[in-house]
Amino acid sequence: MKKILLVVFVLSMGNLAWAQSAPQLGSSQSFAVLGATTVTNSGATIVEGDLGVSPGTAVTGFPPGTVTGGTIHANDAAAVSAHADAITAYDALAAETCGTNLSGSILGTSAGAVTLTPGVYCFVATSAQLTGTLTLNGPGVYVFQVGTTLTTASASSVVLANGATAENVFWQVGTSATLGANTALVGSILADISDTVTAGSSVAGRVFALNGAVTLDRNAITESAPAVGRWEIVHMSGDSAAQTALFPGSFSVFLLSGGTAYTYATIANSTCVIDEQAFNVVPTWVGLGGNNVQITIAVDNLGAAPNFSFIYTGTYAFTPIPGDSSVSIPTITGTYFPVGDASACSIATAMTPGTFIATFLPTISSGSASGSLDGFTTGGGSPFDSTVNATVTFSPPSSPGEMNGTVTLDSNPTFGGSACFATAGTTVNPLTINQSLSAQSGLTVQVYAEGFDPLGAPTTLVLDGYAANLYTTDTNTDPTANQISSSEWAAGAAIGEDNPDAGVTGVANDGTNSVMVLFYGVLGGACDTAGGADAPFHFISGKPHLHKHKKHHRRGDRLIGGRLEIDSTSHGTTVRVTIPFGGNEREKSAHSDS
Repeated sequence: MKKILLVVFVLSMGNLAWAQSAPQLGSSQSFAVLGATTVTNSGATIVEGDLGVSPGTAVTGFPPGTVTGGTIHANDAAAVSAHADAITAYDALAAETCGTNLSGSILGTSAGAVTLTPGVYCFVATSAQLTGTLTLNGPGVYVFQVGTTLTTASASSVVLANGATAENVFWQVGTSATLGANTALVGSILADISDTVTAGSSVAGRVFALNGAVTLDRNAITESAPAVGRWEIVHMSGDSAAQTALFPGSFSVFLLSGGTAYTYATIANSTCVIDEQAFNVVPTWVGLGGNNVQITIAVDNLGAAPNFSFIYTGTYAFTPIPGDSSVSIPTITGTYFPVGDASACSIATAMTPGTFIATFLPTISSGSASGSLDGFTTGGGSPFDSTVNATVTFSPPSSPGEMNGTVTLDSNPTFGGSACFATAGTTVNPLTINQSLSAQSGLTVQVYAEGFDPLGAPTTLVLDGYAANLYTTDTNTDPTANQISSSEWAAGAAIGEDNPDAGVTGVANDGTNSVMVLFYGVLGGACDTAGGADAPFHFISGKPHLHKHKKHHRRGDRLIGGRLEIDSTSHGTTVRVTIPFGGNEREKSAHSDS
């Protein structure tokens, strides 16, 4: 069958409503909520991003409200600066030349105001009302200039289509904005006076009040497009018996702004996917208004099995983690169904869909790690002759989800008596992380650190792993877990993939998972095949590594020893990531070649 693709319409530059650029938000960019006098809240509101008030100082209702991926700023230097920059952005929006005058029209209902393309839309010296569904169609900047008040009817929404993104939608409101119950709004509201967000409403953007108060009530406010980032999608129901006998169906994806996405390395735990390569599993996504998104996973099985797509429709929110209802992390939850023949793994249909939960995981873009590459005997590969200490230093990559930096070794490992890497005197030359190959997607992490062997042959050290929870038990029942010591185990950190014994270890309330388990292997040079890490599923030196399909290859069997500490940054928050290596390995029936 044909893959499901998002259709992108080409907009004419002659459109009078076209906006030239988005305003510069400056230091207010990281704020999801910003008030001038007060910020008040009732109920379990979730704010992702910074929350601030200036020149006032009062912030009430947190808790029960929570702020994740940011900090509360009560008239501190950050809030003062953000308030000043928000005023500058407001003035820039107000100065835009009106492209289409919608005065007297009702957004979402009136002819000519139901589906809009990028541009500047004005309500001259009057109010604006949203009733029903307003669709923003196509990539570009959308500016709404409202002369007085902005109000929305209950259950109204703004829907993004064909490349429109929340970060490019702006509402410049001359007085105050009031969102009716259960509204799903997209874009940044910059109101001259105040904002009232009533019960159950969500905003995928920002809520700024420049001279008055922000009032919240059981809302979800996110300062950026909520779907963007690294996700692990796990099926909670709808799998076939053959799939559930092994592990929950799942996909690892990295969603980019604008509706594009990618998978990388080991990206699926699905018996429908015969051979995972970087090019034949294609994810896309689209915003459906507010915090609602739809993710499509299209699979081309390259003639080895039927092609199909999974369609996931869900809502971005914060979900309590298993075992501790006081700790919540970002998730997308909803329903899914296959298009095409996915009977090998699924019984879900459009009429009786399955359910899923997608867990957000952070990306590592800075910090360092140090530990040891231990020598263990494993099936399918052989270890270094002895333990070697290693340090990984991360630096910002050029593209989201990639990894950059270096790997240094305290001494030169040997394999079968041969030295593995080139040295300068007694010092091993640092290995450079190839950021075009190394990346993070969902649970998975793969680092390709490149160098040379003592004779100058290209050599790559592969660190291949996943975000995990740790637990201790004498009798493990999880076929997806790895044993890393005599009594310690690691299981996937995504909700739905945890062994219940794992508890809450490794999950923090800032939306990060703080434990990873890595495996190692060497490709090329004098120590080729050392470690026996799983075969990579992308191209090295222009040639693919061919392999049989593994039922659960993400959880490889080859472990490194020691314990690494990484300071990683996610949404501006620095967290300590502990990467445990080492222990005993085992072969699992769910991990055998098919």
